[in-house]
Amino acid sequence: MDNEGLTTEEQLALIGERVGQPLDVDIYVGEQPIATRGHLITDALVKKLADIEPRQLRFSRERITVPAPDQQLQELLEKKIKPDAAALALEAGVTEDLTEEARQIATRKVREIFESCRYLTKLDLASVSELATTLINRVSSLESSAFKLHDLRQYDEYTYYHSVNVCVLGITLFRDYISNEQELNDFGVGLLLHDIGKSKIDLKILNKPAGLTDEEFLVMKRHVVYGHNLVKGNGDMAPLSKDLILNHHERVNGTGYTRGLTEGQQSFFDMVSAVCDVFDAVTTDRAYCPKMDVHRAVSILIRGSGIQFNTRIVNHFLRGIGRFPVGTFVLLSNGEIGVVSRVNSNALSLPVIRVVFDAEGERLAQPRTVDLYEQRELYVDRPLDISYSPARHKLEDTNPAA
Repeated sequence: MDNEGLTTEEQLALIGERVGQPLDVDIYVGEQPIATRGHLITDALVKKLADIEPRQLRFSRERITVPAPDQQLQELLEKKIKPDAAALALEAGVTEDLTEEARQIATRKVREIFESCRYLTKLDLASVSELATTLINRVSSLESSAFKLHDLRQYDEYTYYHSVNVCVLGITLFRDYISNEQELNDFGVGLLLHDIGKSKIDLKILNKPAGLTDEEFLVMKRHVVYGHNLVKGNGDMAPLSKDLILNHHERVNGTGYTRGLTEGQQSFFDMVSAVCDVFDAVTTDRAYCPKMDVHRAVSILIRGSGIQFNTRIVNHFLRGIGRFPVGTFVLLSNGEIGVVSRVNSNALSLPVIRVVFDAEGERLAQPRTVDLYEQRELYVDRPLDISYSPARHKLEDTNPAA
């Protein structure tokens, strides 16, 4: 498709004629990528583009990249920010959604539950339900606009931490959609156990410190079936929890696994779990794959909205965590560096920032609050990945399998 010199309307017409073929351009709304080269053109994408004001669309052949920090900024990151990131965030008033002790306790319990299934083929549903209730109570007073993502670096604990993280994401951001306490608990149980089938995966595959072969990936995909087999005969477990375990890798366009369900065949809980699962997976360091910065992870959800993920659920998820989630270090357009302390749900790219370093890289005696929604002359130049390493991060856009 030769797109040089074409109007937006002509671009859209050409895309509409090439359903089933790969895109050869990147498509943006403003600066936000919504579809990238190599992705197949689908009827859902064509419909999605038709619903967007043409003047908002931009087509580009340039690669989507995340700019590497310049030398001065990199030195500041290495010497002043990375060693004291947690203290800086705390000083700026950004606190953890759960204490580290609470997360460790929850993770140990999840480990016990998984290992019981691995070695004893026994699921202690009462313990799972109790843990779900504990997590629900601990985050019940947490405002979604102040929700802080947890940063995980213990590879060998990934499955257990991931289960806790996905549960906290789901119940914190979507509890207002739940009709009663029992349903919320059932939802929490399903999220905690969504990967319970991995307890039946060979540890050599589960903990492999490299990418999986095609054959190994086929085995890994079976975890949803193994998990469902573990719980389907449990008369005390709610159907929504069982279905979530089986369906959290389904996609609304039918391209997920294992049954290829479409949006109308999935429950609200299934579709929420898919979004939370993917987001936490790609923003977490794993032994064979460095984490993706949150800005790019958000782009995955936006590009997949209406194609892989339910649009309403993605929109609500992003209103909760924002384009730049709480706890994200950012470089402002005036050269100052701060920490996101609150999301403006009506303007996801304009959060409240607590500035901690001035434009010369000097630490402020006291953090200063800047609301980008009120001070429109300032904006986020870029999020700062405090784990950034040129050797470990490829800058071209990718869409990892989750």
